[in-house]
Amino acid sequence: MQQHPARARATVLLGASLACAATALVGAPAAASAEPTPTRTIVATVTQGTRPTGAPHAGDHWVNGYDLTTDQAAVGTGYSTCDVITVQPRVAISCSYTLRFAAGDPNAGDLLVAETHTTAANDWTTMGAMIGGTGNVTGLIGQIEVHRAGAAISFVGIPH
Repeated sequence: MQQHPARARATVLLGASLACAATALVGAPAAASAEPTPTRTIVATVTQGTRPTGAPHAGDHWVNGYDLTTDQAAVGTGYSTCDVITVQPRVAISCSYTLRFAAGDPNAGDLLVAETHTTAANDWTTMGAMIGGTGNVTGLIGQIEVHRAGAAISFVGIPH
């Protein structure tokens, strides 16, 4: 019987306040027996509370979140780095999210998200990928996509 690769699932929620959360379920390779694959739930949150207000300009840049190098940094915290790429015909913002998945492993994985936003309709299109990392998410790759603010994003990645 063929073994299946470990699988990971993350859910990202985008709200009007731009608070983002990621939940990852990471499992070990399935055994040849009928035993279920063990999983571990990991929750990470990045809050963009101080996003610049007013009209965006290409080249605008900001960082929000937590310092992951301190003893106070808990599993589930993270930070984001965002840049405004274009403003016409739509505002395109590229954000990189770094999330702490395990104690002592502050850069266990990066959730890379490119966002396109139409202000008038409050309509977000978000696409991205979760890549690499160490610890439980070594070599994790996958893709995510959502089309409305506040909608859940399903993410499936396969470590390699």
